[in-house]
Order: sequence, then structure tokens, then C-alpha cells
Amino acid sequence: MDSGTAEQHREDLRTMEERKSHTLKLLEDVAVSTVALVGDTGTGKTWMAREISECAVHEGLCYESLWLSVTEKYDINLLYKSIAHQLSLSFITEEWGRRR
Repeated sequence: MDSGTAEQHREDLRTMEERKSHTLKLLEDVAVSTVALVGDTGTGKTWMAREISECAVHEGLCYESLWLSVTEKYDINLLYKSIAHQLSLSFITEEWGRRR
């Protein structure tokens, strides 16, 4: 890696850390109800989400983090099942299914 490439890599890491820090501050703000990570494929959204998630739990901003994959066409019942599974509440989704 030449010095120009290494410097660009360090700058990219600094920028990502600054964005992560800014997003964590947004999560601390009670006036902020939604934070969205948007960008083209391969721009680091998933990496950033994982970093923020780990920091938020570590810093006590939340007790747990959940991962949901939402597309334009999604099934709300599958989202509920994913949430229940991640919270180890599988029996609740079975109960919801019987009630419908």
C-alpha cells in the first residue's frame, strides 16, 4: 500500500468514526425518534450499524439490539417472529398465530 492509499484509508476510518460518534449522540437525544443509515451498496451501512449497536449496548444507551431486515415488501408477521426469536420469545409468536 503506497503512502497516498494509506493516508486515504486513515482518512476514511476517521470519517467513519466521526459518523459513528455523531449517530451515537443522536441516539442519546430524546428529541430524536428515528435514525436511518442510507447509502449505496458497499458504502459501509451494515458495518456502521453493527459498530453503533455494539457501542450503544456497551455505553448503556440500550440493553439489547435487534436486527431486522425490512424491504419495500415485507411481512409484518415475519418481523414479529424475528423480534420474538431474538428476544427468545418463540412461544409468543406461536400464540399470536393461533389467535388469528
